[in-house]
Amino acid sequence: MVDIEKRLERYFEIAKRQSDILKKSLNKLENKEINLNDEEMIFILDSLLFRFAKLQDFLGQKIFRNFLEYQGLSFNNFYDILKELEKEKILDIDLWASLREIRNELAHEYPDKEEIEEKIIFIISKSNDLIDVFEKIKDRFYEIKRKRKKDNS
Repeated sequence: MVDIEKRLERYFEIAKRQSDILKKSLNKLENKEINLNDEEMIFILDSLLFRFAKLQDFLGQKIFRNFLEYQGLSFNNFYDILKELEKEKILDIDLWASLREIRNELAHEYPDKEEIEEKIIFIISKSNDLIDVFEKIKDRFYEIKRKRKKDNS
């Protein structure tokens, strides 16, 4: 159990870095209109999209399963992991699916400029939801850890 605890703490440090950079990108875009002809705007958007994707991937690939294993739970498929996290009020499955879908579309398709703008606006509007998922799971982990420490003393 100590190994998984340390692993999760390390994962949360990595995710926090992604989250912090995502927040900085969002702040730089505050009160600005999306302009895909503006080179500085493109650099900010690239950072935002990259960190959004990295944070979402890292949560899904590293943190979710380990967090549930830390609680003594084991699941065979990702959908069951999401259902448990939704039950624990850490995320909403429909929101997670829409975030994943839009992230994949931007990563693997080359839509026209108008479509790209729509998807970027969607990601900007939902980035704080992704950050909230990270914060909720991290807070829940440390809550469980404190309770275990208290119970063992």
